Amino acid sequence: MPENTPRKRMSSKRRHHIFSEHCTGHNVAPCCICGEPIHRTNDRWIIEHVRPLALLGKDTNTNCAPAHYLCGIAKTATEARTVAKAKRQARTAKIGQRAPRSRPESKRGFWKPKDAFFDWQLGRYVR
Repeated sequence: MPENTPRKRMSSKRRHHIFSEHCTGHNVAPCCICGEPIHRTNDRWIIEHVRPLALLGKDTNTNCAPAHYLCGIAKTATEARTVAKAKRQARTAKIGQRAPRSRPESKRGFWKPKDAFFDWQLGRYVR
């Protein structure tokens, strides 16, 4: 399974640089999630990764954008299911490996008791 992209520490200088890259007016940038304007000093905002690091997104400035704090929390919560699914799929992605069965010993449509053999005269398994 590929590992997540390592996260760099988000310095204040880098955070404000990313905000400045997305500015449309004087200290105003659109939220990358809802599209509403974010005021640099008046609103509570965070830097959100457009493609999550857990889904192999890069930790570069081009993959980051400003978002309202509440929009970012909501996006992270909805992405948690997608990230969990991707991790499950990566675990079973080996060639020829199938998802684990509930009863791995059984290759038939019925359960064979352990330490039993099939008696052809009785037509059933006996111990």
